[in-house]
Amino acid sequence: MSEPHASVARPVTLSNRKPRKQVAMDSLIDLMNAGQLLPGMVLVEGPIADRLGMSRMPIREALKALAENKKIHRFDGRGYLVGPPKKNLKPIRVDLRNMDWPNATVRNQPKPLPASNQIATEVQAAITAVIPFGCYRISEAEIGEMYTVSRTVVREMLYRLQHQGIVEKDRWSHWVAGPLTAQKCAEQYQIRGVLEAEALRSAAPYLDRSKLTDIQQRLVSAASLGTAIGAKNIRQLEEDLHVTCLHPLRNGSMQSLIRQNQLPLIVHHLFADQLPRVNHDPMITEHQAVISHLIAGQFDQACLALREHLQRATKRTIERLKVLSVLPLPSHPIYLTPFH
Repeated sequence: MSEPHASVARPVTLSNRKPRKQVAMDSLIDLMNAGQLLPGMVLVEGPIADRLGMSRMPIREALKALAENKKIHRFDGRGYLVGPPKKNLKPIRVDLRNMDWPNATVRNQPKPLPASNQIATEVQAAITAVIPFGCYRISEAEIGEMYTVSRTVVREMLYRLQHQGIVEKDRWSHWVAGPLTAQKCAEQYQIRGVLEAEALRSAAPYLDRSKLTDIQQRLVSAASLGTAIGAKNIRQLEEDLHVTCLHPLRNGSMQSLIRQNQLPLIVHHLFADQLPRVNHDPMITEHQAVISHLIAGQFDQACLALREHLQRATKRTIERLKVLSVLPLPSHPIYLTPFH
């Protein structure tokens, strides 16, 4: 998967065939039906208006209509909670702008992503490609000059990468990345074995069956490709299991900890990039076991299968990290400087 990381919402456009209030209502109902808006999630006008490219007035009207239909309800805080009125329903606050909104929701001129979002993908890819090879110091000034953005924009982006566990600050407040060592991989896999299994136990009842079926089909297709599976497919399969299947988790703190410990996933991505003709059958078989249990409603068995997969993946990752360490050092941008 690409960033054991949080995903950017897809651009949307505004339909001229329906009133804006109805477009907003349909979009929110679609998200509820898809299991992305779960009972207790907080809906407020501003983020929804930003995501749909509308003013707040039609969003306000849409929320009011949904409340009248008991799809959502008022609570003591600001906004509405998803679901009919229910006592002791704990508010769940998420960034609605980062949700994968339905394609039917439209918008003529998508709001440009913040500059830090625009450069983050490239910078993240450059950093993760080199950290198995050693330590690197990151220059804010050089990033700013390369992308013609301010230091403020660069810092915002680097702080997000720090939240994902990709970069950190040393004792002199320099931005640094790496090295990704065998010990660090083993430690993070041990953490993931505990966190992801428990996260799946909480998320499993809310997973959309059609999404699980799609994941299962991708696994079948991947298995048929053999060693020709390719790095892109590997990323997709990793995201399916370790991001999509954990997405309904309501515990934001646990989600954050999981993302911070998914850095070893990049080893498999880099390995597939550097050595494309590799047998990934064990990983595919382990993923299939988890998904089959989820489809069957066997949640305890799915959690056990996930934990066993992560235990086996620990050894594979460390072995692949050793192989990567003897390959030629990849080229890197000027803002990354190796040091010991």
